Amino acid sequence: MSENEDGARCIPFRSGEKVKLEIDAARRRLHARLHSAGHALDVAVLRLGLELRPTKGYHFEDHPFVEYLGRLPADKGSSERLIEALTLKIQELIEEDIATELYSTSKAEAASILSGGVKDVAHFPEGAQVRLVSVGGNICPCGGTHVKSTKELRGVEITRIKTKKNVTKISYRISKEGKERQIS
Repeated sequence: MSENEDGARCIPFRSGEKVKLEIDAARRRLHARLHSAGHALDVAVLRLGLELRPTKGYHFEDHPFVEYLGRLPADKGSSERLIEALTLKIQELIEEDIATELYSTSKAEAASILSGGVKDVAHFPEGAQVRLVSVGGNICPCGGTHVKSTKELRGVEITRIKTKKNVTKISYRISKEGKERQIS
């Protein structure tokens, strides 16, 4: 028996051996909400007309954020006003109760649906099936765990916007079990 990076016990097993797995349902749901909130943030950015292209997401409890290529235009106001505007757009998505949709399609079909940035499928092997997800109506390739509907994202709030060079990082938090928890 050994321990992994998180200190959890690891019991080695062999190929073909039967194993029993247990899933922490509450933790999985929290991670699905955190992950889907990142997708909802992408939709809020689009709805505000910000010319930012998502390039990286980190959707874990300690400091969830999405990084975008591009700078915020000066005419959009202070970061405090943008934080409020993005939070409001996410609240609108929650109230719209938009179902999450999953698709599995060919690389060629995915490429015809998507365009550039994080949505690029060039790195997928030829002949591969590509899993696409639509959260809040925005489709992108993603293998993560998601909520069934934007309604499950209650408690999402934008906490910080920071731009360095040509990268804008937008951090957020999400309530955990009905309590507001500072994440970033």
